[in-house]
Amino acid sequence: LAHAADRYTTGAALYRQAEIQRIRGDLAAAENAFREATEWGHDAQPGLALLRLAEGDTEAAAGAIRRVVTETTDRLRRAKLLPAYVEIMLATNDIPRAREAADELSQIAGVYDTPAQRAAAGYALGSVLLAEGDARRALGALRGAWDEWRALQAPYEAARTRVLIGLGCRALGDEESAALELDTARRAFEELGAEPDLARVEQLMRKHADSD
Repeated sequence: LAHAADRYTTGAALYRQAEIQRIRGDLAAAENAFREATEWGHDAQPGLALLRLAEGDTEAAAGAIRRVVTETTDRLRRAKLLPAYVEIMLATNDIPRAREAADELSQIAGVYDTPAQRAAAGYALGSVLLAEGDARRALGALRGAWDEWRALQAPYEAARTRVLIGLGCRALGDEESAALELDTARRAFEELGAEPDLARVEQLMRKHADSD
């Protein structure tokens, strides 16, 4: 696409390439692709903020996502930013702001009622409810999100949702279901080559095994 006349399409393609590299754990390549996307006129957010989070720089991640969310007024554009905002706010333990963003995302999904919007809103709400300690309600939102991701044939998003479902089951004392959910997610991440997520879920599984 680099030889095409459509600069937006080229920038969008580079952005998607960067996102795949970020998810697979090739952070240096993702950084370069995000910068190239920017050169082609495509906004590197929220992917670049999530890259900073993956690098462990939560301060830079939070600053970037707060800035872009603050300056964005279009609801559909905000809907693309808010899932990352929720994730980063939870990583910084700012649960109230994460809750506000999840509620807004749910409102947007109620207006623009598409499977992807419902799935993203359900995942965000479920993650916040888990952080708030309400595992029972979290599981309801997360199972709905998982159904939507599965119907959309989005295996990465479905696997991430199953990780949270596993954590919700664990919080309610159902360790057998939790182990099944986490292992299913682990196998999906392994197949997709999503190394950071694979490492995280394996750590969650080992942590529980060690506690036993």
